[in-house]
Amino acid sequence: SAPAPTTTPVPECEPPSRLCNNNTKCLPVESLCDGKKDCVDGVDEELRCGEQMCVYTSECSHTCHNTPEGYLCSCPPELYLQPDGVTCLKTHPCDAWGTCSQLCQQFKHRHKCSCMEGYHLMSDQFTCKSTDNATAFVIFSNRHELRGVDLQTFNVKALISSLKNTIALDFYHTKQSNMIFWTDVIDDKIYRGTLIGQSLSNIEVVVQTGLATAEGLAVDWIGENLYWVESNLDQIEVARLNGSFRRTLIAGEMESPRAIALDPRLGFLFWTDWDANAPRIERCSMSGQFRRTVVRVDQVTDGAWPNGLTLDYVLKRIYWIDA
Repeated sequence: SAPAPTTTPVPECEPPSRLCNNNTKCLPVESLCDGKKDCVDGVDEELRCGEQMCVYTSECSHTCHNTPEGYLCSCPPELYLQPDGVTCLKTHPCDAWGTCSQLCQQFKHRHKCSCMEGYHLMSDQFTCKSTDNATAFVIFSNRHELRGVDLQTFNVKALISSLKNTIALDFYHTKQSNMIFWTDVIDDKIYRGTLIGQSLSNIEVVVQTGLATAEGLAVDWIGENLYWVESNLDQIEVARLNGSFRRTLIAGEMESPRAIALDPRLGFLFWTDWDANAPRIERCSMSGQFRRTVVRVDQVTDGAWPNGLTLDYVLKRIYWIDA
């Protein structure tokens, strides 16, 4: 029988060096645009090589190289090129927040962004987008209506109208249905309804009595519990999604609690407090234990009214809006 064809292994080639000659030769970056054709097709001396851009730019913090695509910055062995492509620092880009949308993979002096299961990397090599084909939308309250915004078409639709003063809302998604929960601080009630098409149906009261300005609301989609902040009573309460088994989870040592967010995967509950002397974000377990301050807002920004609160479940980060 004829011998099996042999394949030439691709040589290891660490950027900014690059492959040429059909991926059989690793060309050092210093050999680009040097007036000598090192690649068979001469691609290393084409395009913008004649411009000698490094002569006219001072963008690179350390070493500048002319390449066929323009100038390219590189760093000494002890430093790492940052995501801006021009700055060299001692810290690897993967050690800094914001280098990648989700996961950052470290490769010697460079990095590569990747995504969690269920997401794919976009062409900008930074953003991770869900592979779920479902239509994404945002639901919000303007006090008198709950509205939905289709994130593909940006069409806005009123889901329910003629509300009195709706402040907080959250959703509960299952394979069978999508349920919306919301508070009304004039009625002092918590409601829920099922999202059918582009409107809410089967509206019912979940918590009917004993409320005094419930301004924060969050659904535990794993334990099927409902948490809310009582701003006037300075406490956090919890009940089942139908309002049963209601109890006070945390009370006292609050000044002006507002927003609430949950990570039931890790068992964490977060809330904001507008305390004039110590505006902050606190955390405890979802059973109300191990309470601690996570962020003193006045110590990291010039803000004092931490209001909206949400969590990045992948990177385990807190985001908030200061009113």
